[in-house]
Amino acid sequence: MNRTAGVSLPQSQNHIANQQPTNGQPRTLLSMQKIETYGVQFIDDNGTAHTALAHKMGEVIYVHPSDEQWASTIRTASGWLAQAVREKIYEHDASVAAASVVEVAKPLLNVTPPKAAG
Repeated sequence: MNRTAGVSLPQSQNHIANQQPTNGQPRTLLSMQKIETYGVQFIDDNGTAHTALAHKMGEVIYVHPSDEQWASTIRTASGWLAQAVREKIYEHDASVAAASVVEVAKPLLNVTPPKAAG
């Protein structure tokens, strides 16, 4: 019995989630989408409680099998670190809000009538 030595990858490992091939032109970005992550708690069909992460990309929700294990290991941040993170989040949100405010452009020409000589 002759078999080819080596390891082969299952066909499914050669594709990303939306079935596009993972090989192609080097240094080419195939796609990019924002992913929102949510902490979730739910009760399964057997009545068992779970804490996990849900990831929303577009209209699709993903849950990775390891997320529940990872989520079970996280802990509350200490006082000073929690405060520092809250401040950074506040600064970030404030700068995003400020950037989204549309400023009224000043006219490029002076349209003020001249003052009367007097």
